[in-house]
Amino acid sequence: MGVLTVLSSLFSGVVGALLVFWLGTHREMQNARERRDEERKALWRLVDMEIYQNRYKLEIIRESPNLGQLYDSYSQLHIETWQESKARLAQLLPPERIEVLVKYYGLIQRLGVSLHDEPFKPDRPLTRRDKRNPKFRQSRTDAETSASGKKNTLLAVYARDALKYGDEARQFGGEYIGEVPDYFRLYEEEATDKD
Repeated sequence: MGVLTVLSSLFSGVVGALLVFWLGTHREMQNARERRDEERKALWRLVDMEIYQNRYKLEIIRESPNLGQLYDSYSQLHIETWQESKARLAQLLPPERIEVLVKYYGLIQRLGVSLHDEPFKPDRPLTRRDKRNPKFRQSRTDAETSASGKKNTLLAVYARDALKYGDEARQFGGEYIGEVPDYFRLYEEEATDKD
């Protein structure tokens, strides 16, 4: 009987230790999941704000691509948050969500570069003779006009597609941050409340 009591106590001790270990491990995993969810929420809110900031400029470029080329303030699209957080977001978000963000930011980068490209570059440097030749000058003007129109069309398409992917990203971002806010309206409300 003494052996049975010892074995019973030993078994109870082992079961108790396993239960404490399991509860501790379960709690650690739950805490890690909560920290990961909070990190995803915080990073997503920053990316959402960046997408929202770009939206106004993208709408202008879509409607009037030449404005983005004339004014630097319209051509400066924000990508800093994405650059700093994309590696971590790739670990925290499902692949289909990252794919939408990659498409969006790819278009933003392409658009930013394209806004500063010259629409027409001659094959060779112009000679003095070329510059004096009225037919050559007219053909160059025609080529520049044609290239500028094509560039404006391309910029408008990039802006349209970036708006589409940005809206899609903001929509699924609601899964992480709740209702997707209108940040300008929030700012205006906050400023009004302070007065």
